[in-house]
Amino acid sequence: MNVMKLDQGILVDQNKMLTCTEHLENLQNWTLDQRIKTRLKDTGFPRLSELEKCQHDNQLLKCVVSHFNTETCGFEFGDIKLVFGLKDVLKITGLHITGQSVTGTGGDMTHWSNQCFGQDLTFKKQRAIRGAIKLSVLREKFMEVPPNAIEVELDRHTRAYVLGSSLFSSSSKGDVDTLHLPLLYHVEKIKDYAWGAAALAHLYCSMKKIKEEGIKHLHGIALSLQVSYFIFPFSN
Repeated sequence: MNVMKLDQGILVDQNKMLTCTEHLENLQNWTLDQRIKTRLKDTGFPRLSELEKCQHDNQLLKCVVSHFNTETCGFEFGDIKLVFGLKDVLKITGLHITGQSVTGTGGDMTHWSNQCFGQDLTFKKQRAIRGAIKLSVLREKFMEVPPNAIEVELDRHTRAYVLGSSLFSSSSKGDVDTLHLPLLYHVEKIKDYAWGAAALAHLYCSMKKIKEEGIKHLHGIALSLQVSYFIFPFSN
């Protein structure tokens, strides 16, 4: 994504501040054990811990999202048309943009929690179809990896880290949906899914709701969009 420097004429409507929900702050102080890194090799997820050092600039994101075209899924700054696309997501996050589709699956999420974590960590949210898991519970139970952890325990810690990164955040800052939990059961297959492509689609949907429904809350990999503004060359 090549980005032009925005002038004062483009910085409009900032009184209605955009807010963001992204769970990367959940990874703060979550030191990745080398054994977990090995399990996450070639998945891209370990790089997310680098993004958590950044802070959301809600004013900048509000400005950028205000120029999002819901029909083309691109950004229009005057005569300049830009796209934040799959290659940008790959470059910034390292998450795969090709592979198997990341789709929600049905089933009993209590069962899948037991399968993935050896216990039921879910709770029922009001007006929600599925259950959720509190991020604080994931941190409490899985942030520290015992030195003598056996294989099944290491797999549980790996799943917790991936789920805790929560690429598909909602308006809730304290928990994560269990929709993709079944995809984490086979740890060795996590790398086979196009997590980056799914995360970008989730961000697109959130930006479309902001533009079409007037909501003021951005979900998903907002920091990646923000980082792209600073690290890619400015357009002439």
